[in-house]
Amino acid sequence: MTQTQESNPAATVSAPEPRNLALGTLLSTAATVGPLFASGVLSLAIAHLYGPRGTGVTSLVMNLFDVALAIFTVGLSSGITYLVSRREWSLVQASREMRLAAAVLGGAGAICGLCFYFIMRHTVFRGVTPAMALVSLVSLPFAIEWAFAAATALGRDRYEAYTTFELANAAIILVGGVGLAIPFGILGAVTAFATAQVVTALIGAVWLRREAVRAGQSGGDGRTGQLRRATTFGLQTWSANLLQLLNYRLDIFILSSVALRSTVGVYSIAVSVTALGWVLPNSFQTVLFPRVASLDAAAGTRRIDAGSSDAAAARAMRHSVLIVIPTCAVLVVLVLLVPLIYGSAFQRSVGLGFILIPGVAAAGVAKVAAAVSSGRGFPRYALYTTGITVPATVTLYLVLIPQLHATGAAVASTISYVMTTVLMIFYFERATSIRLRSALLPGRSDLTDYLDAFRSVRARLSRA
Repeated sequence: MTQTQESNPAATVSAPEPRNLALGTLLSTAATVGPLFASGVLSLAIAHLYGPRGTGVTSLVMNLFDVALAIFTVGLSSGITYLVSRREWSLVQASREMRLAAAVLGGAGAICGLCFYFIMRHTVFRGVTPAMALVSLVSLPFAIEWAFAAATALGRDRYEAYTTFELANAAIILVGGVGLAIPFGILGAVTAFATAQVVTALIGAVWLRREAVRAGQSGGDGRTGQLRRATTFGLQTWSANLLQLLNYRLDIFILSSVALRSTVGVYSIAVSVTALGWVLPNSFQTVLFPRVASLDAAAGTRRIDAGSSDAAAARAMRHSVLIVIPTCAVLVVLVLLVPLIYGSAFQRSVGLGFILIPGVAAAGVAKVAAAVSSGRGFPRYALYTTGITVPATVTLYLVLIPQLHATGAAVASTISYVMTTVLMIFYFERATSIRLRSALLPGRSDLTDYLDAFRSVRARLSRA
C-alpha cells in the first residue's frame, strides 16, 4: 500500500473497467507524432527560408518557452493524473482549482521568463527579439491550462480527448506557423505558436465541463486539500523533470553561448530528429503511468490480486526493451536523410545524430521504468536519479562543449541518457520488487501481444 493510501484509506472509489492499453498507446502515439510532425515541418520551412541561423533563433525561443512551462507547472500535471486515475478528485473541483492554478503559475512564469530573457539578451539569446520572447511567454498560462486538462483526460482514460488537445494544438502551429513565417518571419511563426496555446486552452475548458456532466458530477465531493495533495505528489516528479530538462536543454544554451547560431541550428536538428526515437516510449509512458496508479490502488484495496499489478509492470518493461533495436534502425535512416531534407548546410547533423542514437534508444527504457515507479507512488526515485546524473551531465557539458562544440554536446548527452537508464532500472526494482530478469528479458508471449494488438486495431477499422 502506498503512502497516499495510508493517509487517506477511504479515498479510493470503485473505478470503471480500464480501457485497452494498446488503444491508448496508439492514440498517445498519434498525440506525440502530431506535434513532432508540426514542429518538423515548421523547422524545415524556417531552415529553407532563413537557413541555420534562423533555425537556431527559433530553437532558442522554443527552448525558453519549454523551460518556463516545465518550471511553472510545478509537476501538477502528474499529480492531477495520479489523483484523477485513482478517482480521488472530482472533476468539478479539479477544473475550478486547476484554472486558478494555471493563471497564477502561468503569469509568474511569463514574468520570470521575460526577466531571464532580458538578463541574457546579449549572450545566450542573441538574435531573439523582445517581441519574440514576449509573444511566446504571454501564452504560458493558456499552455498550462490545457496541459492540466490533458492530464485530467489521461487520468480518466479519455485517450481520444487527450489526443484531440495535442493534435489541435499541433495543427494550428503547423498551418499558422508556416503561413505566417513566410510574410512575417520568425515572429510570425512564434505568434502562431502562441495562438495555438489559447485555442487549445478553450477546447480543454469545454471538454472538462462536458466530462463533468457526462460523469454525473454537478458539484464537489466534499473532499478538501486535493490540489495540495496533487502539488505534493507532483513536486517530486517536477523536481525530477526539471533536472532532466537540464539534460535535454542546457546543452543548447551552453552551445549557444560559445558557438555560432548556425552551429546551434545544425545541432538542434540532430537533437530533434533523434528525439523521434522517444515517440513510442513517451506514448507508452503517458498511458502507463495512470494505469499503474489505478492498478496499484485496486491492489491496495484488494479489488485485484497484487500479482496482476506486478505482471502488468513487468510486461511494460519488457516491451520497452523490445523496441530498442528497431528504434536504432529507424533513427539511423532518419539521420541519413537530414541533408536530403534540410539541405547540404545540415550535413554535420548526420555525425551528431549517430552520436546521440545509442543514448536516445536507452533512455526509452528509462522513461517506462520511471512511469512504473511513479505510478506505484514513488516519484522520488526519478528525483534521486536526476539528482545523481544532472551534476555529472552539467560537468560534461562545461568541459566538452567549449572544446568540441556540438560534438561535445552530443557525447555528453548520450552519456547522460545511459546513466539515467541504468539508475532508473535499479530504482524500478526497488519500487516493485520485481526481479530484473522477468522485467528485462522479453519472451514469446510479449511478441504475441503485438500480433493481438494488430488484430484488435484491424477489427476496429473493419467495423468503422
